[in-house]
Amino acid sequence: ALHYAGHDCHHFLKVSFRPGSLLADYHHFFRRPAVLHFWLGRLNQIFRESEKNMADLKLTKIITAEIKALLKLLQITPTKLSVDPVDTETISIKLDLPEADSGILIGYHADTLVSLQRLLGLIIHQRTQTWYRLILNINNYRESREQVLADMAKNAADRVRLSGQEVVMPYLESFERRLIHLALANEADLDTSSIGEGRDRRLVIRPKSTTV
Repeated sequence: ALHYAGHDCHHFLKVSFRPGSLLADYHHFFRRPAVLHFWLGRLNQIFRESEKNMADLKLTKIITAEIKALLKLLQITPTKLSVDPVDTETISIKLDLPEADSGILIGYHADTLVSLQRLLGLIIHQRTQTWYRLILNINNYRESREQVLADMAKNAADRVRLSGQEVVMPYLESFERRLIHLALANEADLDTSSIGEGRDRRLVIRPKSTTV
């Protein structure tokens, strides 16, 4: 039989093999409210995790297949490709390419990379009927670019402080402007904002005292 004994937070199970009472004791144990509540909650958790894992796996396969198909059209063979859901809305895509091909897909100031990222986003939306935020990273370009942008932000901030005048940054992609905004967010004497539209959109850094 299956016997249950409770003492504080400890539970003990003792099993013997008396066919006549095994099922009855098993049923009696699992009918206890605390035990039933625990297992129902656990089963629900397992179901949700399994459902999410299956969805993530399906999404990962779709994105991987679409990227490989696109690269095949361009006659580019990746040395490494990984697709990882960051959360329910964001997908990280890391792509390693031969050096000769990486420049083609990154482009000047990541123009081509951003366009490719948008194209993939549209393709995935067509396949899944869901909009995802894709973060495409080719040959760790984003990490190296982040350091360049951090240096640009520091230099521009120094110029603003020395001159007392605003500095208009050169053309940057939206994710690059965001990084500079974040880099200077804690500078109490400076203000950052974006002006203009499309290719004319620029990031402006100015002394906070002159902000209107």
